[in-house]
Amino acid sequence: MSISIEILKQQLLFRDMDIRLVEVIAEKAVFKSFKAGTYIIREGEPADAFYIITRGKAALEMNGRQHTVVIQTVDTGEALGWSWLVAPFEWTFSARAAEPTELIAIDGAYLRKQCDCNPLLGYELLRRIVDVLSSRLQAARVQLLDIYSPPEYHRQNVKRGVK
Repeated sequence: MSISIEILKQQLLFRDMDIRLVEVIAEKAVFKSFKAGTYIIREGEPADAFYIITRGKAALEMNGRQHTVVIQTVDTGEALGWSWLVAPFEWTFSARAAEPTELIAIDGAYLRKQCDCNPLLGYELLRRIVDVLSSRLQAARVQLLDIYSPPEYHRQNVKRGVK
């Protein structure tokens, strides 16, 4: 089932985007559903779509040397997956539905082609996706600091009220 322009415009990522650009995106947008525990994307596989979670949440996972590690959780309203935009167009992580999850899926190859043909669309998508990447990178940095910083770092920052 295809997605209406109105539904796309309700999503944070597209809320203030020019309606003509949203119309292009809507051409190849469909709803998908995943049961809890089901993989939405798998690390190393072709990155063929871009997702926005409309209900539920997904756990972002990376394969470690000895086990799989959950690095973040993506919630309702958030974008999932940027690897469709960057060569070699393979997922750099896995995402598993943490609960029953519904998403909007947008064809990645189609989006790349449209971005090549319409620089304004490319700019708008890239600007919005970079915002997502930036916030995820910051969250990962905080997580790494929490794990690897020495105990005195935590004591000093607790006294100052820094999380």
